[in-house]
Amino acid sequence: SSARRWAEMLDGEFELCREPGELRRAPAGAPCAYRDMGLCRATCEGGESMLVYGARLREAVGLTVDGASVRRARTEEAMRSASSRGEFERASVLRDRLGALPAADDRASAAVGTLDRFAFIAVARSPRSHHARLLRLNAASWERVADVDARSVGLDELADAVRTSGPAPTIDPPIAGLVARELIRPRRGGPGILRVPGVDSASMLAEVRRVAGVSPGGAQDDD
Repeated sequence: SSARRWAEMLDGEFELCREPGELRRAPAGAPCAYRDMGLCRATCEGGESMLVYGARLREAVGLTVDGASVRRARTEEAMRSASSRGEFERASVLRDRLGALPAADDRASAAVGTLDRFAFIAVARSPRSHHARLLRLNAASWERVADVDARSVGLDELADAVRTSGPAPTIDPPIAGLVARELIRPRRGGPGILRVPGVDSASMLAEVRRVAGVSPGGAQDDD
């Protein structure tokens, strides 16, 4: 649902086409209701060239959370300006756009990134007592790295977990969903999802011990 809201925000903010079937027929496509409402540039019927539309689409796909914050500030200023000039219909449109733009503290939006940066280490429970299972995940593959003993694992061994490896099986959508869910709303006692790059051996060790139920000193926690 968070991804869908982000996509809908991009549609509105960048006036992207909601009818790709008609866009493929450009410039002979049939305009939709969004054109009539002034919320679309009617690329499908030749309102602009596909070259121009493609540039705007690339800008939309590359939008970052910081970029969304900049657009939010600009939209707020434009809304106030339109209102002060008595352009209330324009101000209303801008208010709706402002409502769709993510706030700076929106956790789901903070997890947005391009697929080339979708790389994580998952620290999950292992069937073996006192152990944690390390999985390397990216947008195209997943790989089980190792089951490590949380009482004795070394930092060098954990550092190996973030290094690149050979081919791995195609990622399942539920795994991608698990990563997304843990980024947005981590579960207490759940797996550790560590972003690569950025994770170091010390923080990974802390997650290994937490997930395996082992205290920092190496002893098993009572619970």
